[in-house]
Amino acid sequence: MRLQTLCKVAGVFLVCLVMAATASAQYGGGGTMGGGTGGTAGTGTGNMPSYSSGSGVAIGAGVAAGAAVGIALLVHHRHKSAPSEALLIGCTRLASNGISLENENDGETYRIASGGHLQAGKRVELMGVVTNDRSGAPAFRVHNVVNDYGECSPILAAEDLQKNDAGATAK
Repeated sequence: MRLQTLCKVAGVFLVCLVMAATASAQYGGGGTMGGGTGGTAGTGTGNMPSYSSGSGVAIGAGVAAGAAVGIALLVHHRHKSAPSEALLIGCTRLASNGISLENENDGETYRIASGGHLQAGKRVELMGVVTNDRSGAPAFRVHNVVNDYGECSPILAAEDLQKNDAGATAK
């Protein structure tokens, strides 16, 4: 992903340099007024200011550098503000505050913040954004269900039933 961003910035910088070169071509070959060697020098009256080709290139390079910095700041700001998507795989479980999912990769349990179509007891692969709920516990906002692998293992289902039965008798 960084390579793709770097290629975009390099492409924009290249376009800016090409535009600076064409702006530089408008100034002619430089030189002195009325000498006949410059492309746009007048008849030698001396009233026209003298622009050398070096100043045109400097102006173009300044514009290109300013544009590159502006684009880099824009890309950096947009990248920071956009939440990155995550992929979780695990079994959904019925919790006191709704459905939760225990991630198989790190063992972390996430409360499912959105995803009303999910059922407890299913092994699923979800794409979304990791957030925190009001209490600070990890939550997961589901964008879509990538894969539904079916029922979880019977051992996990039995553990969930025991927890739910113990919670019901304690109340």
